[in-house]
Amino acid sequence: MLPAHTQLRRYAAVVAAALLTCLVWVAAACGRVSSSERQLPSGWNTHRDPMGFSVAVPPGWSARGEKNTGRVDVEGPEGARVTIWPVFLGNAQVESGRAGLVAQRLAMKVWPEAVSGTQTLASASVVRLSGQQKGAPFVAVFSWVASPQGTAGCFYGMTAPAARYHSLTDTFAGILSSLRVAGAPASAGGQSSSQYVTWADPREHAFTLEIPAGWGADGGMIRFAAIDTRPNVLVDSPDNQIHIRYGDSNVPGFVVPSPMLNMAGLTEGRWYSIGAGVNLLVKRFLPGPQFLQEYVRTLVAPSCGQVNITGTRDRGDVLRARNIPPTQSSAYGSTQITAGDINFTCEMNGQPQKGYFFATTQISANAQGGLWYMPFLAGYLAAPAKADEAHEIATYVAQSFREDPQWAARQSNTALNVSQIYARTNAQINQTIMQGYESRQHTMDEISRRRENAILGLEDVVDTNTGEKLKIESGSNYYWMDNRGNIVGTNTDTLPNLDFHALARIP
Repeated sequence: MLPAHTQLRRYAAVVAAALLTCLVWVAAACGRVSSSERQLPSGWNTHRDPMGFSVAVPPGWSARGEKNTGRVDVEGPEGARVTIWPVFLGNAQVESGRAGLVAQRLAMKVWPEAVSGTQTLASASVVRLSGQQKGAPFVAVFSWVASPQGTAGCFYGMTAPAARYHSLTDTFAGILSSLRVAGAPASAGGQSSSQYVTWADPREHAFTLEIPAGWGADGGMIRFAAIDTRPNVLVDSPDNQIHIRYGDSNVPGFVVPSPMLNMAGLTEGRWYSIGAGVNLLVKRFLPGPQFLQEYVRTLVAPSCGQVNITGTRDRGDVLRARNIPPTQSSAYGSTQITAGDINFTCEMNGQPQKGYFFATTQISANAQGGLWYMPFLAGYLAAPAKADEAHEIATYVAQSFREDPQWAARQSNTALNVSQIYARTNAQINQTIMQGYESRQHTMDEISRRRENAILGLEDVVDTNTGEKLKIESGSNYYWMDNRGNIVGTNTDTLPNLDFHALARIP
């Protein structure tokens, strides 16, 4: 087992995926919500470890990292303790049958006198342990992610005296939910030197990111409508050699083209309004890799020309690592999520650049149609010599995203539930299509009527007494009908005699 600090920079994305998967189960074990749904109590301090971790701790608690193992221990009064330990097993693949043994060995290293009680395989890549150590209960979770180079994993452990354990579940959840890890970004000399500061969305205070100290950031949450908000942040290094992007407000929501949409004139490339100021672009669904190819060619190329795509990959492995199913079913149809990344080169202001983006696309569809959008996008443009540094910093920045719970609460009061939007939008699309079809059909019927009358020398009139529509020979300016149903035509508006009444001409 290799020390984590020697592997963390190289395999930051793999380790981070394991940590995020693990965190979900730890939060569930504690019976608390994740950091996107809670706000840490005031008075907590953030410990930023040189190994690349940051973690919030309550007053009276301390955190320290061990360089030789890559482990972080957060210790509180009276023996309370949280351990966070990323590990990397070089050239080894962990299977579900062996994961429990790995977790037990890690637990024994953290608590030499630990005695395991129950062991549960929570998912295909997460195992949960519980037991006693020195008479105190503990809960541990081990999550792992396979890569071509080996297996990256994360061990989380929590313990406290029996009398205090349950009262500390809020504290444990707060500490674990505050964890952020991406590996310590390397400086130009290859040493970890970047310090991070918190950058808050200045537009709506919707979220925060951590960016390197001294770097500039611009953007925030861009609001297009009450239920259409999109993050858009650009982070630039002081020497202008690295440009990091999180989100892109230029990417709208989409509606999938269909024969019925074509009938309504809503062909690909047209815009459709679902109301409330929300506009969707009619466009075929693009899985992650294909979306990124088009994204780079259309939205990146204007500022960084001569684009040369050097590689795209399907990143379903990332979704599997986080236990995100590629498809789900609901009352509104099926939902599919895809992931991909792309590497490319281009030229900005005459200087060569290396670029990289990771993105996900998600579609919800049923028999009536489908809507899709881009839930996540992050990446960078950098001078070739800075590409490795840019990749690690971009990973850290993206994983540091924290939504403000108060903003989320306010937004929930004005935004519609996404599934309701899907259902209502599909209904509105169908209604619009039918209304358009009926209107167009009426126009075609009217054209046919007039063409037929012109060919046959006929004219349409309506009986003003009964409302009955009649087709008669044309050639007069006025038409009349007597009480016996006889019809005559005249060129003046004078009644033929008192037994006649007027027939109204239909244009």
